[in-house]
Amino acid sequence: MTYDILCHSRGGLVARWWYEVLNRAAGERGKVVFVGSPLAGTSLAAPDRVRATIDYLTNVGNIVNHAIGAAANLVPFLSVAQVLMSLVCSAMSLAAKTPVADAVIALVPGLDAQSRVQNAPELTALRARALANVADNYFAVVSSFRPTDPGWAFWRYFTEAGKRLKAAAADIVFPGPHDLVVDRSSMGDLGHLLTIPKAHCLDFGTNDSVHHNNYLDFKRTVDFIVRTLT
Repeated sequence: MTYDILCHSRGGLVARWWYEVLNRAAGERGKVVFVGSPLAGTSLAAPDRVRATIDYLTNVGNIVNHAIGAAANLVPFLSVAQVLMSLVCSAMSLAAKTPVADAVIALVPGLDAQSRVQNAPELTALRARALANVADNYFAVVSSFRPTDPGWAFWRYFTEAGKRLKAAAADIVFPGPHDLVVDRSSMGDLGHLLTIPKAHCLDFGTNDSVHHNNYLDFKRTVDFIVRTLT
């Protein structure tokens, strides 16, 4: 019996372990479609990047804190929110200056296994076992998320504030293009000099719509998966 697999995000690493390591019956290997999978890990799980994110969020929190403080002069009950924000910012600032990020990465099941660092044991072991012949059976859906420059449409800074804030935070975590959760360069990287063929990839390129959590909302993604697996 041949098995085809559709997987998203960290499920791609689980699928590879089964496909290349646990399943020794090569005749049963079908096709695998990776959707935004961190095949070479994700910077989001790298301790040094996590600390940078905490620093960023602390700064944002401080800005909000000051804004609330100014408003509290006019609306007294907002002073309670100011105190709460101060406590949050203090805790985050402390976390950024201690090894707590490293501990969190190491202790959360599955997170260390997808850390984009050179000494991640599970990921290194998997990539060292990469089989050259399996690349022909692998397919990928990838995207580089980037909000468009609003230009003169300045109101987009307000109407798309959440999208832009997430992208700004991600830019601190990721050294290059990403889909908000996974490095773009990691999505097709199977091992040393081994990648998923470009002809096997649906690449949305750099865009302001497709990110890690909504790949399957797009018809192009669904059509690609159907064509690949049928």
